[in-house]
Amino acid sequence: MSLLYDPHLLDLGPDQFVQMFNEAERRWAETMERIARQQHSADLLAMAAEALMIPEAWNLKQAGAGGQLKPAGVRAEQLILEALEWDPSQPLALHLHVHITETGSPIRGQGILQAGSGERSADMLHNGNGTFRHMGHLLHMPAHIFVRLGRYHDAVEAGLRALAVDAQDVADCQTTVASEHDMDLLVYAANMAGQSQLAIEWSKKLQQAAELHPKGSWLGTHDTLSFDWTALPLTWVFHGMWESILENLTPPPANARGICAKGGYEYAVSVYHYAMALAYAAQSETLKYHQDNSRSEAAFDRASWHLQQLEAAFEQVEQEPPTEPGEGAGLYSCEHHQLSAIQVQVAKARIAQAEGPYPGNLQAAEYHLKEAVLLEDQVSYAAPPRQSPTLRHCLTHILERTESPAEAEVISRQALGLYPNNPWGLYALLESLKRQDRGAAEVQQVQMQLDEAWKWADRPMKCPCPIFVIW
Repeated sequence: MSLLYDPHLLDLGPDQFVQMFNEAERRWAETMERIARQQHSADLLAMAAEALMIPEAWNLKQAGAGGQLKPAGVRAEQLILEALEWDPSQPLALHLHVHITETGSPIRGQGILQAGSGERSADMLHNGNGTFRHMGHLLHMPAHIFVRLGRYHDAVEAGLRALAVDAQDVADCQTTVASEHDMDLLVYAANMAGQSQLAIEWSKKLQQAAELHPKGSWLGTHDTLSFDWTALPLTWVFHGMWESILENLTPPPANARGICAKGGYEYAVSVYHYAMALAYAAQSETLKYHQDNSRSEAAFDRASWHLQQLEAAFEQVEQEPPTEPGEGAGLYSCEHHQLSAIQVQVAKARIAQAEGPYPGNLQAAEYHLKEAVLLEDQVSYAAPPRQSPTLRHCLTHILERTESPAEAEVISRQALGLYPNNPWGLYALLESLKRQDRGAAEVQQVQMQLDEAWKWADRPMKCPCPIFVIW
């Protein structure tokens, strides 16, 4: 701890300070492990693991090594698992185990870091017989693993429990930990589970949080001047709620942002034009279906205008340099520029579908969605995922319409590999199997999986990607 009080630190440059700090953390890890073994202390063993993880800035996976951990990550996980053998409910060890495994592949296999290997720790935090009932952030942590494994409703329950504790903490004049992040992950999980009304409710609370708690006690963040404005319009987009967008959405206020602050306002402007472009394109298709051609053309023109504004907004969104951890932009980057680029391609695809006589320009729609998927695959891991839903769901919908069910099956299985048991991917797979006249047993098995995954939903499942459905 003497490092914190060394007056010579003032003379060091940033790189020298980081080097000295990291070396101190490593020495601290060695010391904590030695004392932990002398005292048989799971608490100190967990602290040793944390000290190993900090110098890596949580960038614990080897680049281009199939998701394998770095040596420091391997050692940290060994210490975490040993601490949990000594004390299965040690809170820091459980918390660290979720973080060290959540970025792993959701696909089970040998030789790769697996998100599922953290499931036991997530379940302990979730079902800990009340042990963690007063620790809001620990109650939230299982959601990190649950969304990786397709346990979306369990993630919703974890988020609601955590936020209930946070609300009580605020009432008791205590500071919460990352409540805005808890809400973001809750909204994502609710959307994936088809619990649209719950997602809308908490998206609205995200917009109100900074106003209701100006000192940041609810947000658990130092950013008290802006708020996540984008969650609500993106939830409406997720579920194809075009009337809600056209009736309620107005340009973002000056303190609006996305999931984080860097380039946040410019990204909020991008999201506004994105949502409006999609809504007017859907309205144009609806009016065309009812042979109201003049109003359909007017709506199409509005969609095209918002696309132009979206492209202009995209140019204003700051492109961030790569940051740790991980390859690409990493866990700590907002990635607003990349997300805006994806939105441009999706809007072009949606407008292409609305173009001309029915069924629209599906070839152009397919092209732009494939471009969007390529951009999506460059988005780094984050919790919740920065881009949702995966646009593979939307691509399968267009491929079904272009009579390409075999390719749609391949894409839907890719989506389920990335997001296991997600109902939107299951629906896409089901439709592709039906189009190919696959055996009844295979179809029935997927249907049963879908029914189970969708049982908490408040809306019927009509399409794997409501973005491309008219109302």
